[in-house]
Amino acid sequence: MSQDGILHLGAGQMHGVYQHDDYLLFPFDTPEDETKLTDSNQRGPWPVKVKVETVQSLDSNLIASEKDYTLVSQEIRFGLKAKPITFLSPLKIPIHLGASVRQYIHKTIPDQLPFLCFQDESEGSVACIYHVNLNRQQQFEISDSLQRPIANLPVISVKSPGASNRIMRVLQHIALYKYYEGVENRTVDLHFEKTFRISKLDDNIPMPSGEYRVQHNSTWGFTIENLGDKPLYIALFNFTPEWKISNLFSDKSGSPFCVIQPMGQDNANKEEFGLEMEIPESLQKQGNKNCEDIIKVFFTRRPTHFPTLKLPGISLDEQDTFRGSASLWSNFLEELNGPFRNSDPATSQQWSTRQYIIQTTME
Repeated sequence: MSQDGILHLGAGQMHGVYQHDDYLLFPFDTPEDETKLTDSNQRGPWPVKVKVETVQSLDSNLIASEKDYTLVSQEIRFGLKAKPITFLSPLKIPIHLGASVRQYIHKTIPDQLPFLCFQDESEGSVACIYHVNLNRQQQFEISDSLQRPIANLPVISVKSPGASNRIMRVLQHIALYKYYEGVENRTVDLHFEKTFRISKLDDNIPMPSGEYRVQHNSTWGFTIENLGDKPLYIALFNFTPEWKISNLFSDKSGSPFCVIQPMGQDNANKEEFGLEMEIPESLQKQGNKNCEDIIKVFFTRRPTHFPTLKLPGISLDEQDTFRGSASLWSNFLEELNGPFRNSDPATSQQWSTRQYIIQTTME
């Protein structure tokens, strides 16, 4: 605490702290079972819940209720431990709007789309994932961070009816796709991380940049082993080059997840997952001989499913762009808050993710 009475957290932007993150404060000698904010452990004053108000590079300022502030100010001289409890990053997908398109796209983002962020040159050198400009044919063109046009997106002329609304829906779709791709648990339980192991099925090693490279119509996969004494639940999603997100278990078996039992007399404690990788026909017709899929794995201790963690592919027909992004996003956050943030402190943090980039080639 500084002389002006401000509560300081010894972590900032470089440590992954965001504005409005929540933390629990408690003395260093507090038993582990009393560091979780549940009804059962509120016999005493600790833990105290605080919120990050401002974030600097190496530290942050915290705010608390008047009652909690008084308690913290009395004990801060002995030192307090801060435990993060905000498990999702407030990730925003930055999209650069070129000068040629600003008259067609409103920079004001609807409240229900907080994952989307528009930037232009006047706002400094913000690293943007996507760029939107007009090409010589007066069509909206979306390119990647290296200004390379992105394949498998509809061609929308600025002169076509409703062009501004259609390009906005496309941008919503790809921003939501990238938001889902980036979901991870920022407060992962380290003990839970040690209760499973994932290994490759073959000797295919990743490239220096981290991607796996496989041939068209070949199989890539991995083995998951349950090292704990409780069932392990697996959800498996494919983020396809057609901007589609699918639950691979639901699509094949109808069940949204797979269960791996602990080692026992009647069962093994591991499962193999082999995925046939291919270049979609829609990309082949455009002359593409390479594509990229992202395989995302969720590990949980409870049977969990995400009915809204899905997206249809983006249609190449400019008259048929997806409309449901905002509602899917809000419903997905409710699902994340439901299964994991439950009243049982032993399992509320026990989920994790792994992500693999697969480059499929015909060359």
